Amino acid sequence: MASPAIADEVYMVRVFGSIENQEYVNVLHFQCVVNNADIIEQLLVVMWLCFVQQLIPRSGANFELRRITAMRVAPTVGPEIEYAGVSGQLLVGQAAGDSLPSFCSAVIGIRSERAGKRGIGRFALAGVPELATVGSFISIESDYWDAINDFIACVADKFLGRGSVNFEHKFALGVLSRKSGALKPPYAVNQFSTSTFLRPSRKIGTIKSRQIGRGR
Repeated sequence: MASPAIADEVYMVRVFGSIENQEYVNVLHFQCVVNNADIIEQLLVVMWLCFVQQLIPRSGANFELRRITAMRVAPTVGPEIEYAGVSGQLLVGQAAGDSLPSFCSAVIGIRSERAGKRGIGRFALAGVPELATVGSFISIESDYWDAINDFIACVADKFLGRGSVNFEHKFALGVLSRKSGALKPPYAVNQFSTSTFLRPSRKIGTIKSRQIGRGR
């Protein structure tokens, strides 16, 4: 049984999926804000449901969500903890038509309390429906654009707003800067900065390491 998280510990969360016979991985960082927080129920399950309830039903049919993991990376390194949903959950995209190639992504920018480039992060969403795009942009009139914004609202509601009197959750999303200290785990806790807002980009991003059958 996994040990509960302790206040100020930083966790690396990886979201795994599959698109065109290759693995899709998103890496995010969260900080525990209270003692004795449940890593599975109060971090992994909550983040998983934002994907399952908001993104997956409106993502391309060639994208499948597989699992989500968490590992403590500051101030010490801990074991990896995995969650893969429950029976009956919809984990494959349902949008009509074809999807963009696997190297194309919708991009969400992360801004944090730390000023400058060291306080900026991003993550990419695979499975962009072709019918949701116009040229090199995601159409703001598409269901998928609504899905991205609904996903952001879900994540913001659960993991942003630390320090606010209304913040009731156990983990805060943030940006971990390797330029501010160690280059690999274990990191120093002060390399993490809490996120202040998330911003979607209409411009379709590319990840050059993704090729059919390999890459991430």
